[in-house]
Amino acid sequence: MPQVSRGFMLSQVFAVCSDAQHIMKNHGIKALGSPLETLEDVGRKNGLDNRKIDLLIEEINKVIDKGVDYSKVLINITDAGAEVLKSELSRRKKKYISLRLVSDTGIYTYDMDFSNKKSGKEIEIESSGILFVVDKKTSGLLSGTTIDFDPVRRGFVFNNPNFRK
Repeated sequence: MPQVSRGFMLSQVFAVCSDAQHIMKNHGIKALGSPLETLEDVGRKNGLDNRKIDLLIEEINKVIDKGVDYSKVLINITDAGAEVLKSELSRRKKKYISLRLVSDTGIYTYDMDFSNKKSGKEIEIESSGILFVVDKKTSGLLSGTTIDFDPVRRGFVFNNPNFRK
């Protein structure tokens, strides 16, 4: 596995370490910003000095050396969101909701699809009785996301604590 350094973008850090979000919070990082920001820039914006950034990077690299723990990746869903998704899964006769972050221009968007299978590159996450499959590479960026359904807009709303609003 690659070792994380100061110049790694957040998207790269989360791709190699699903625990990075938790480690960053433990080191005092409250706001992550854009996935294209470097780990050093995020540390500085959150008041970390050189020594604290080095300690953060050291801890992330220790976790990487142990292997990725995908069991800590969580997707939350509101009752309204769960009701709509369960109905759609039943109507379409599908088992999974594939949840992805998609980026062509550096700006992430959410993509959901319905499926009956998952690939070896995906992990399975259960939330409110719904099975999601998430790409391992972006699982850290999706962890902690809450999915809601807005009946006025007739669409899903994603509240992701990993990105600033």
